[in-house]
Amino acid sequence: GRQRLVHLAMTGSALCGAAIGFLGPRSYLLAAVLVLVYGLLIWLDSSSLTAGAAGRADPKRRGATLAIHSMSGYIGGFIGPIVIGWILDLSGGMSVKGWGLAFLHVALIMAIGQIAFRLLAPRDLAGLRKFTDRKQQAIDHKAQRQEQKQTDEMALSIHLRQSLAQAQARN
Repeated sequence: GRQRLVHLAMTGSALCGAAIGFLGPRSYLLAAVLVLVYGLLIWLDSSSLTAGAAGRADPKRRGATLAIHSMSGYIGGFIGPIVIGWILDLSGGMSVKGWGLAFLHVALIMAIGQIAFRLLAPRDLAGLRKFTDRKQQAIDHKAQRQEQKQTDEMALSIHLRQSLAQAQARN
């Protein structure tokens, strides 16, 4: 489901990000394709992660959860360009090696994000437990209603047979 999609998108994004810096300078068309694919992969995992954060958050803390989620993304958008500039400066400026290392840094951050995603074990978050508990309660309630319906039908059947037997006995 969603976890597999996020893992595939993050892996694809990391691989694509690592390739952009080193392969992009070889061809404008290749660079354009890699950047477009990279953008799609980022949107794919970003939307899935946001939906997962919203869906699995404790309903009473959903706003705070989404605020932290968004803030984390914006911090990365602020710090990332600074780090890329620093890497470019340390590696000799605007060269294939410099851009390759800069985008390799982005791929490394994506890999760390994927490890963090696995370690957080989203299936164990409180919001999902509550959802699972509510779902189980609904299943149990439906089963109880079904049992009650069968009991009521059996009682009605017995009552009708008794009434029919009494009516036949009177005649």
